[in-house]
Amino acid sequence: MMPSRTSYNNRERVKAMLPLLSDDLLLDAYSNALRLRLDLEFLRLLKSEIRRRRLSLPEERSI
Repeated sequence: MMPSRTSYNNRERVKAMLPLLSDDLLLDAYSNALRLRLDLEFLRLLKSEIRRRRLSLPEERSI
């Protein structure tokens, strides 16, 4: 099944906004998204931005 045009537009909008978040807010968003079991695509977008910034993922920081 192909993603809808609306889904694609939302994804692009989120990708454009992620660089505006502070590092702490981005990591909090990722932790909360995991805890709340949000959409996998959203988690992937957050994780991609975390890696782009070369930050440690929350689960990696606790090790």
